[in-house]
Amino acid sequence: FPAVCALELDERLFPLLHEALAEFSNVKIVQGDVLETDLSALVKRCLPEGPVVAAANLPYYITTPAIKALLAPRIFAKVTVMVQKEVAAKLMARPGESGWCLFSLVVSYFAHVIRLFPVPAGAFFPRPKVDSAVVTFEPKPPLLPPFEEEVFFRLTSAAFAQRRKTLSNALAAAFGREFAADLFSSCKISPNIRGEALFLEDYLQLSFISAEILSKSQSGSDGNY
Repeated sequence: FPAVCALELDERLFPLLHEALAEFSNVKIVQGDVLETDLSALVKRCLPEGPVVAAANLPYYITTPAIKALLAPRIFAKVTVMVQKEVAAKLMARPGESGWCLFSLVVSYFAHVIRLFPVPAGAFFPRPKVDSAVVTFEPKPPLLPPFEEEVFFRLTSAAFAQRRKTLSNALAAAFGREFAADLFSSCKISPNIRGEALFLEDYLQLSFISAEILSKSQSGSDGNY
């Protein structure tokens, strides 16, 4: 790589990293937390030429927010990370499978996910209690305009917040019964289905319709949701 920017939280590692990487003039080490760092600004400052790829061995306790932080800005041409095996299963899951969850859906909105290879616990020292896997994300272009995208995240969060409820009841709890009635009268999706049974394409359709309903509501023509 012509340039590498390494983000490291633990300042105690800096002397070791500088020593180990001393012969590589193309490497810049930056102290920071991936969850708090403005990655767009960091890339613009340290890697202005592009395209830029990201690779990380993520601390497993921040896997979900870290992956979202890497994907949401849409600044990387590819993201490759090592995660716990069970997380990799969730990332690869589809509706109807046990691992399918809001995280699976949100990631599928941002990127295509490819499971590259497993990493057994025995590959580490000291040996952890879990197996791992390396996955890569190939980002998608935005699937929705900004307002519809905002609605998509509100809609999906509401749908998965109460998984035992039907989709109609879950959305009614979040947006109101009038909104839910308007939504399901305008689409071909059953109000009695559960949110976890829908595919990404279904939520894209619901987001377009919901955005229209909410826009009319905000203009004052159809009440408030």
